[in-house]
Amino acid sequence: MKRTLNGKRIDPVGHFWERFGQKEREWSIRWESEDGGALDELSAALRDVDDNLVCEVGERGEDGKRALVLSADGALGSFDSVIDLYEAAPALNYWNVIPFRPRIDSEEGVRISMEGLELEYDDIYFGFESEGETLDLTVHIRNFDAEDVRFFRAYCILLDTLIGEFDAAMRIGETKFERLDEAAAQDLRPLTELRELVDALE
Repeated sequence: MKRTLNGKRIDPVGHFWERFGQKEREWSIRWESEDGGALDELSAALRDVDDNLVCEVGERGEDGKRALVLSADGALGSFDSVIDLYEAAPALNYWNVIPFRPRIDSEEGVRISMEGLELEYDDIYFGFESEGETLDLTVHIRNFDAEDVRFFRAYCILLDTLIGEFDAAMRIGETKFERLDEAAAQDLRPLTELRELVDALE
């Protein structure tokens, strides 16, 4: 999407990478020494491209670069913005750019701590119906409270870590949530089995 400044058309994607190129070394260094200032600046720059865009930053890899994960935070309408940013990314000295939150392979599982709530894969079970290229889910969460938004937010993050943000948006259709009945859990599937089902879709 093009924007204007003083009557001139601006490419927000190009403008983002121009600014990032100027700040990439500074942001990488400040990431280790600050408590959010670099993230605030980077997040503001992303919102200039698309209000739904967010980012996550990983530790340095073997090549000495940090991972910069570009995310639409589950907003399907902003996926094109992530793709546009990724495809336009220049060669960077301090960062590796990754489109969408990737799957995380962890033998110990993943635990989300959010404002006093802790949720992990073992707390979630599901039933499903296949709708061609997507799955409709009924998700059963231990101690689930429909009035507590933390459960939905934590679940979405766990889903992204399990099947990746792209598949979470493209392969999961309607989702209903229920409180887990422990006695009925044996008739449901543990959340970790969802990855295999998603990968089997055409």
